[in-house]
Amino acid sequence: MKQHVRIGVGTLLLTVAAAASAYAQTEEHKFALGGDFLVRVAPADRAHGANDFGLIWRFGRSHTGWGWATGLNWFATDVDQSIGGLSTELGELRVRPLMAGYGYTHVINSRTSIQADVLGGHAFTSFQLMPSASDVYRDRLGARSVNVTAGNTFVAKPAVGVWFDVSRKVGVNVSAGYLVARPTLTVNSSLGSNVQHFQADMFMLWVGAVYKIF
Repeated sequence: MKQHVRIGVGTLLLTVAAAASAYAQTEEHKFALGGDFLVRVAPADRAHGANDFGLIWRFGRSHTGWGWATGLNWFATDVDQSIGGLSTELGELRVRPLMAGYGYTHVINSRTSIQADVLGGHAFTSFQLMPSASDVYRDRLGARSVNVTAGNTFVAKPAVGVWFDVSRKVGVNVSAGYLVARPTLTVNSSLGSNVQHFQADMFMLWVGAVYKIF
């Protein structure tokens, strides 16, 4: 985890340094669309990170000052659990946050801007139990049936990002954030119920590029 954080922070700092030397742009962006590569790192031992590709877009140009921000950052993570002394993949937890917040943007030059914000909101969750986990509950504990439910939870995410334009048509973004999500997982079986407070936090690093459409 520490190594991934150092890589993420180092990448962000190098991007800021490179962006500061970029040449000035004279044309205003209205709408740009592209893709990004996302790295998710889970600090908790029972959760798993992942890498993914996604869409990224940009409206207008950045201006120095305070402003509102929104975010989704939906994700899924595999959950491990010890069942009868055996480490087992319990299933997949899906977390779907709806967040809003406030942040500050600083424009270094006509091509480079840095934004820091804090978002918070509510996340809807669901859980898909692995069939193999049901088998382990039956074989090691004697449970005749088992299911897992996930409770919705509050989420928060501080984040920082850099936008810079490498040409009049192409812009590059590097962002990093830490999403706090702590849902409850309830394991119901013929043996009873077990309520767990699960740490589904994720460190996230995005690297993406957009192309000006109009």
